[in-house]
Amino acid sequence: MTLRDFQVKYTEKILEKFDAPAWEPILGRFDNEWIAETAAANKSSRKLFKDQLEYVVGPQFNLFHNLNSRVGIIAAEMGTGKTTMSNYIAYLLYKKEYEPKGKGMRVMFLTSGSKHLNKMRREASEIFGNLANIYTIKLKPRRTKGEITPEEAANMPVEQGKINYFLLSKDTGKNSYKIKAMKEGMKCPSCGNNLGNKKTIGKKDIFQCSCGEKTWQTIGGSRSIGEVYRKIAGPKNNKLFDFLIVDEVHEMQNPSSLQSLMYKSLVRVSFRTLVMTGTLSNGYASSIFHILYPLLAKHFKKYGGFDYNKIGMFVDFFGSKKETSSVKIDSKGSKRRTVKVEELPQINDRIISFLAPYTTWFAIDDLDIDMPDLHEFVRIVDLDQSIKNRFSEWKKRVLEAGRTVKDFNSMHFNASIHYRINNPTFPYIQKIEGEKRYLEYGEEEEEITKTEIEVPFNPLPEDERFNKEKELISILKKEVSEGRRTLVYGVYNNSTGIYQRLQKIIEEEGISVGFLPDNIKSEDIEQWIIDYVGDVLILPQKRVATGLDLVMFHSVIFYELDKQLRIVQQAKVRPWRPVGQEKEVRIYYLAYAGNQEKSLKSMAQKMRAAATVEGKIVDNDSIAAIYDYNPELTEAITEIANNIENGEVESELVRKKSSNLSEFSQFYIEMLEKYSEVEETTEAEETTEVEETAEAEETTEAEETTEVEETAEVEETTEVEETTEVEETTEAEITTPEEVLVANNINCNYIKIPEGGGQALFDWDNL
Repeated sequence: MTLRDFQVKYTEKILEKFDAPAWEPILGRFDNEWIAETAAANKSSRKLFKDQLEYVVGPQFNLFHNLNSRVGIIAAEMGTGKTTMSNYIAYLLYKKEYEPKGKGMRVMFLTSGSKHLNKMRREASEIFGNLANIYTIKLKPRRTKGEITPEEAANMPVEQGKINYFLLSKDTGKNSYKIKAMKEGMKCPSCGNNLGNKKTIGKKDIFQCSCGEKTWQTIGGSRSIGEVYRKIAGPKNNKLFDFLIVDEVHEMQNPSSLQSLMYKSLVRVSFRTLVMTGTLSNGYASSIFHILYPLLAKHFKKYGGFDYNKIGMFVDFFGSKKETSSVKIDSKGSKRRTVKVEELPQINDRIISFLAPYTTWFAIDDLDIDMPDLHEFVRIVDLDQSIKNRFSEWKKRVLEAGRTVKDFNSMHFNASIHYRINNPTFPYIQKIEGEKRYLEYGEEEEEITKTEIEVPFNPLPEDERFNKEKELISILKKEVSEGRRTLVYGVYNNSTGIYQRLQKIIEEEGISVGFLPDNIKSEDIEQWIIDYVGDVLILPQKRVATGLDLVMFHSVIFYELDKQLRIVQQAKVRPWRPVGQEKEVRIYYLAYAGNQEKSLKSMAQKMRAAATVEGKIVDNDSIAAIYDYNPELTEAITEIANNIENGEVESELVRKKSSNLSEFSQFYIEMLEKYSEVEETTEAEETTEVEETAEAEETTEAEETTEVEETAEVEETTEVEETTEVEETTEAEITTPEEVLVANNINCNYIKIPEGGGQALFDWDNL
């Protein structure tokens, strides 16, 4: 019996060995009715889809609230609404645990880059409304923009019945800021008095102010945000935040990077943590270890005794390694055996049982939304002989020069050729820096001098067209003829002239093309692309890998391929979205035969391994299927999934998805309709009140106007009568010129009255 036949035959019995799930979308279990009603009652225009609530938000809320977990993991495809779902989980926790007790809640959201901050602020504002005070953490905050420092975020008291919602970009979080050293005579930051004399306690220099404050910095330097938070939290690890949300957590897989150190610090000072990603693994088991160990150290130790120093054992159990041994013979004839251990891009399916207690998997297919078709194509072309010859000659010269310098890194140079062959018309210069050692004639001491050697590349003619370029043009002509706009991805910026080269040869074919300038800021990329009107756009895949919906394009061509799985996985689906994309999406991978093809194969195997972690079925026309390292297992899993989908597996643990709504989803839809009617009624009542108030005001104004008019008429009548009386009196009583002037309010001081009477004259000298 083959492995495939065994797994298909005994699927049901295998499933029965698992414990009952913590979440079942059944009314009456846990707080399911409350979850559905509270989510529906949120007045935000950004409502959850029923599948988002049933498959992700509900399970994660129960994991935190009912099972008292401190950790949750959302492994969801790009475009499924991870940010919205995470905010709703925070909202439900607030409504259940904080609001009834009159307590405030502190939420920290760690975004993957500064370009997402405005979008995240808008989403949070829509979902939390007036409940949340939203702040952006910056090292140099602009007070008018709702920005605060990391210390202010950690120490800020939360209002009763409110949420302090902090946004932190990993770009800010991985930076450090300078700390000025305190000196005698400076003001104490706490009370404003002058600092006293410096004292030494043990090995530590401190200032002690009369207010009791002490340990002010006596040595200048820099400190990261993670260090600041750990210091504020103190040795007891006081929790500064109630709920930490980490977006794109796969970016924390390098354990020694600054952003990973900051991530670990935030986990330590947060009561609960929810991490999200569309690519949990980069294809290697070790990446999962580095991402999740800060969250689940106890789980790692309990599951298999995996301490932080036992990553090799973790890889042996969940991944795969290859050992290569070699024997070298030295000048004396002695043999020395060396063993090289290399981790392979493979992940064992048993990783699912390790992740299952904390993870909800969610795919685009789980939404009742029609997605456009997605197809992947591989195009391998032969490397031109002219490129082979020219780069072989250059490589020989570089390595010869490198042998004259101590510790020349030839591996880095060899890796760079992988990308440089994409533009063989560029005049590359390889710089070799290092120490040169030699013995002067007649002297015994070795002389050492620093040297820098430049080895130029002899570029090929610019008018020559190479095989990969010809294949690119062929694809673009087909796509443009069908009215399909296309993204062409490179890896680096335009320092090697690759984008100008491609733009030139594409324009010669009458196709409108441009490339993203290097000086466009991250936060401005989206608008720049929206304003772009050409048929083809060339740009680095890394700059658009996250957070952008590029539905105005229909095809993607990887002219160059990034080494990181997460970059490729995210960049390729930028146009593949449920809303706004009206055509099928096509993904092309271009590579030269040889090393570039090997890299493409390695990337495909990483995709296959990542599919295991993400609970996905490998599609037949994907590159993961083309280069599958275990096609028999993939076929078995696919058939099991199909059997479950078709209802052929009757295990109670498997709920077949069908056109019939679950009881939970039906209840949620009813609640949405209920609260929608309430909102409409409220709006109608408010409108009626406004209209009635307006009518009342108009009536009052009309009455007041009538009264005013009547009063005015009475006053006018009175004035007329009084004027008539005055006129009559004037005619009868006024006889002298002075009296006439005074009666007409003319100041007599500026009037000359001739003696004996006569016409009054102005006194121009005094007027």
